Amino acid sequence: MDSFSLPFLVTILAMADIGLFADRAAVMQALLATLASVLCAVAAVTSPSPAPRYLTASAGVLMAFIIVFTLRRVFPINDQLKVDKDLERARRNLMVWEQLHLYRTLLSLAALASAASALWQLASP
Repeated sequence: MDSFSLPFLVTILAMADIGLFADRAAVMQALLATLASVLCAVAAVTSPSPAPRYLTASAGVLMAFIIVFTLRRVFPINDQLKVDKDLERARRNLMVWEQLHLYRTLLSLAALASAASALWQLASP
């Protein structure tokens, strides 16, 4: 009866979801993060004043760090979840996966705040 518990079903559904969408999402996320890093670098170089220059540069560095973080930490967990048939190990990997995505989301929010602050400073007279 334990095999039909809620944590079991959640683990099975999450593993199926990762197997179906992780590769397509990874390509899109990598392209968007790379584009954001390049655009932040261009904005930092062409900014007329120092404060927005530093803010956009920091946003670009954060985005570049997110790319490296994803390649080194998130992708290996995704690969393990796609092939893992041991449900207990998969459940532990899902908990790690959730933490890694939380960190990546916080880094993304910091990059967004930095870029938005730079835009705010450029727009204010």
